Amino acid sequence: MKKYFAGLLLLCCLPLACTSSDTDAAADIKDINLVDLKGQTHSLKAQQGKWLLINYWATWCPPCLKEIPHLIDAVQLLENVQVLGVSSENISPSRLKQFVEGQMINYPVIMLRGGQQDHVHKQAFLRKYPSPRGLPTTYLIDPQGRLVHRHEGAININQIEELIKR
Repeated sequence: MKKYFAGLLLLCCLPLACTSSDTDAAADIKDINLVDLKGQTHSLKAQQGKWLLINYWATWCPPCLKEIPHLIDAVQLLENVQVLGVSSENISPSRLKQFVEGQMINYPVIMLRGGQQDHVHKQAFLRKYPSPRGLPTTYLIDPQGRLVHRHEGAININQIEELIKR
């Protein structure tokens, strides 16, 4: 009977041990590298010195689609601004790439589900910028790499300019 409980205890604790090591590794990471739809790696640390908008969105989300032109304009018109789109849906990489090209999105888009992300880097990213409950959601990171604002709902170019001026 004791062996049964010892075995059961071991089976129950084993997943926790595996999870905690992934979490510890994610906490220790100094830079987060993410791969976009084109296969290019983007370092969050390399974005320091610029304003960074991390935008969670989906192709089926009307407010997300409404804000895409504003995010495109932010990259084109605002000095020192970069956008990183984060796809928040289960979609094939080829379908998402086709959608992104059709919308003429001029900023990198990454997939956290079904993408090419390294598990530890993905966990570190999600720990720092958690998946939101609603879409779209945009995190604003200042040039020093600090999170300064979280915006829920569609954002437009005027709001982005105002947030950066603060």
